[in-house]
Amino acid sequence: MFKIFVKVIFLMVVFEFNFSNLFSQTHEIGLQLGAMNYKGELAPIINYRETGQGWGVFYRANVSKAMSLRLNGLFGTIEGDDKNSTSNFALERNHKFRTNLWEVSAVAEYNFLNFRNEGRKKNERKQKFTPYLSAGVGYMQFVPMFNATPTYSTYSVIIPLGVGMKWAVSKQINLGFEFVARTTFTSSLDDLGLKTNKNQTQNNNPKYYTGNPNSNDRYFFTCLTLSYLIKDKGKDCPVIVE
Repeated sequence: MFKIFVKVIFLMVVFEFNFSNLFSQTHEIGLQLGAMNYKGELAPIINYRETGQGWGVFYRANVSKAMSLRLNGLFGTIEGDDKNSTSNFALERNHKFRTNLWEVSAVAEYNFLNFRNEGRKKNERKQKFTPYLSAGVGYMQFVPMFNATPTYSTYSVIIPLGVGMKWAVSKQINLGFEFVARTTFTSSLDDLGLKTNKNQTQNNNPKYYTGNPNSNDRYFFTCLTLSYLIKDKGKDCPVIVE
């Protein structure tokens, strides 16, 4: 999985540098701050009472009027507790977890409007805002806070898919809001299983702790973004619009 991630990162970087010769490119550096949530055995539907915090940094390259490429670094916490459930099964299991995670990802964004770009056509004017869709690939490590010696792998490739909105609040500042869902390739974010701890002397009750190994966990990041535009020297707009 890690090799797949490295290849995708490499291809996106090559793509970016190739297009930098064709477009008047604007670069951005930014910050993210928001809330993290988990979906899995302890929360088949997102439980917003169990919300952790997350923050990140990113670099964005605007390679055309419609497309942007972004590299992200993210740190956050997800958590869950059966005591917050209304299910008798969950209340009997009485499991809880808190997990810290680190993530790096490469994402492509598609902008629906002509954001910050002065078009050559008379009826095409630059917009101060745009909705966008994002998709990419990433790699994450997670650390269960209530389990010092996990028996499972704490690494996974992730697939981020999201929606967002961004506004130009000044000549060089963008403000944004986005919601991104991360699909993982692990079912262990919640530290749930028959034998999850290397020091565990007896397996958990199979009736409650077997879980569903064919259903991978997900986590979500809802955040505000703030970015600073670094314009290329001698160029007045982020991209050239054909």
